[in-house]
Amino acid sequence: MELEELNPELFNWDTYEYDFGHRLDCYWNAYPEIFQFDHFITQLKKCAIGWCDASRVPVRPKSDGIAVMCEDEDGKFWFHVLDKTAEALGITKK
Repeated sequence: MELEELNPELFNWDTYEYDFGHRLDCYWNAYPEIFQFDHFITQLKKCAIGWCDASRVPVRPKSDGIAVMCEDEDGKFWFHVLDKTAEALGITKK
């Protein structure tokens, strides 16, 4: 699976998802003690459609990691992930 690098302008407040764990059925915010990285990656691979370097997004830019854009039955959404997650998805920042 190779994810496309997307235009940073697509990563806006309208599509930002704070509770991405619930949306991915990982329960990250509600039940952090049961968060499992392998399950997170499996779920993310099902809906991830692209990414952007986290320092380039206009909303909540960060100096490390990436922003991942996903799509499910409710539409597109994005959130920040660490470099560890990017590597697990096969993403190498330029």
